[in-house]
Amino acid sequence: MHPRQGGHQILERGLIPVLRICGLAKHYPGAAPLFGNIDLQLQPGAKAALIGPSGCGKSTLLHLIAGLDEASHGSIEVCGHRMDSRAEAERARLRARHIGFVFQAFHLLPHLTAVQNAALPPLLLGSSEALALEEASAVIAELGLTSREHALPSELSGGEQQRVAIARALVHRPDLILADEPTGNLDPDSADQVMHLFNEALRRRPCALLLVTHDRDRIRGMDLCWKLQHGRLVSLAP
Repeated sequence: MHPRQGGHQILERGLIPVLRICGLAKHYPGAAPLFGNIDLQLQPGAKAALIGPSGCGKSTLLHLIAGLDEASHGSIEVCGHRMDSRAEAERARLRARHIGFVFQAFHLLPHLTAVQNAALPPLLLGSSEALALEEASAVIAELGLTSREHALPSELSGGEQQRVAIARALVHRPDLILADEPTGNLDPDSADQVMHLFNEALRRRPCALLLVTHDRDRIRGMDLCWKLQHGRLVSLAP
C-alpha cells in the first residue's frame, strides 16, 4: 500500500470523520477570547466554507486544525488523530501526511522553481526526487502551468503563484485541504480563474475541503457553510 493512501481507505469505510473539533477555544493573555466552545465535524470528501468578519479568528482556526498553533482548550482530530495533544514534531508529521494547506500569501520558496516548490510535500514524506517531481509536474499540468513549471516564483504572476501553491497542497493526495482566502491577493479575473481550476482539481479527488473566505460567491456549491462571529460558529445554508 502506498504510504499516502492509507488514510483514504480508512475514511472511505465511513469509520471516522476527516475532521472533528470539540469544545475548541483560543484566547491570548490580556485579551478577550478569540472564540470558545467550537464544535465542528467534516466528513470525507465534504466541501465546506467558513466565513466571518475580519479578525474573528477564521485563519487562527485553520492554523489550529493544521497544528501550526496551539488551542487554549478543546480537542482537534484529523483522520482520527488528535492534533492538539501532540508534540510539535508529531503534529508536523501528521500535517505532512493528511493535510494540504493553501495560504493567501502563497509562501513559495523563492530559490525553487514552480515544480520544485510543488514537489516539497512528497519529498517530506520520503518520495524520491524523481518521483516527487513527476507527481508535481502532473498536478501543475492539471492546473494549466506546464509551460511555467521551471520558472521561479519571481517570474510568475500572482495567479500563477497561487496555482503552484494549490499544486503543492494537492500533490501528496491529502485527506483534508485547508484554504485560507486563496484568492485574497488576486484581482477578480485571476481569482475566478484560480478558483475554477482549484474546484476542477478538487472534483477529481476524494479530499475534504475547508475554505476560509470573505466572498459569499465562493460558497456556492459547498456542502456546508459556517459563520464565525462573536466567538461562535453558526451553521448557514450554502
